[in-house]
Amino acid sequence: MKLFYTDASFMVAGRPRPNIPFLCDAEMELVSAPNDYLRYVATVKGRTRSEKTWRTYGNDLLEFFAFLEGNDLAWDTVNQTQIGAWRDAMLERGCKRGTVNQRLRCVDTFYDWALKKGITHAIPFSKEEIWVSKPQGFLAHVDASGGRFEANELTVRAHKSLPKFLHLDQAKTFLESMTPYRLKLMGYLMLLTGMRREEVAGFDDGGGASGGGERGSIERVVGSHGCGIGSIRMPGNLAGFVDAEAQEVPEFAAAQKGVRA
Repeated sequence: MKLFYTDASFMVAGRPRPNIPFLCDAEMELVSAPNDYLRYVATVKGRTRSEKTWRTYGNDLLEFFAFLEGNDLAWDTVNQTQIGAWRDAMLERGCKRGTVNQRLRCVDTFYDWALKKGITHAIPFSKEEIWVSKPQGFLAHVDASGGRFEANELTVRAHKSLPKFLHLDQAKTFLESMTPYRLKLMGYLMLLTGMRREEVAGFDDGGGASGGGERGSIERVVGSHGCGIGSIRMPGNLAGFVDAEAQEVPEFAAAQKGVRA
C-alpha cells in the first residue's frame, strides 16, 4: 500500500485540485473506498480545508489499509477484534497513544461516511459513554452533556503531556548556534515577538514604526502571506536587523549582543 498525491492536472468540477492524497495497493491499483473518502474530505467537507489535514487523513488511512493488506483482510468485513490487533501493533511499535487514538478516530469517521454512502452495511466499532472533567465555563449552566460523551471503545487512555520550554538563556544559546544568518534572525523574531513559524516564513515587513529608541520597543506593521496583516512589537535593534537583512548587510550575530528579551 502506497500513498500518492494528485497534481494540478487532476480536475474536479472543472477546477484543478492538486495535493489530494490517494492510495494504491501492492499491484498499484487504486483503492476506491478510501480514495473516494479522501476526495470527499478535500473537496466537499467544509471543516477540512487545510492541505495539512488532507495529508493527516491520508497517512492515517495508509496505516490502516496497509495493515489490512498485510493481513489479507477486506475493509468492509474486518471486525473490531482485528482492528484492536492493529491498535496493539501500533502501540508495540512505540506509537504515541495520542497518535493511535487519532488514527482510530480517522478510521471511525471513514466508516461513518461509508455507511451513509451505502457502500458498507456495518461499522466495526462500538461506542461507550465516558465522563470527562472539564473547567466550568461561562455557559456551563446550559451544557446538558454533564461532561459525558460517546467514545470509540478501541481508543486508549492518553495523558496530555505538558509542553517543554527552554529557559531564555538556553533559547539564546540554541539560536546562536543556528546557521545561516537568515534562519537565526527568523528564530529571534519568533522568540522576541511571539510570531508563529508560518508567520515568520511568510514575513513581509510593511515598515512603519512608533516609539522607542535603539533599545526601545518599536511597533511594526507587518503582513504574513496567508496570515493577514497586523502589527507586532519588537525591540528596536531587532527591527534594525530586520531592515538590514532586507538590504543584505553584515551578519546578525556580530551585533546581536544588544538584543534583550
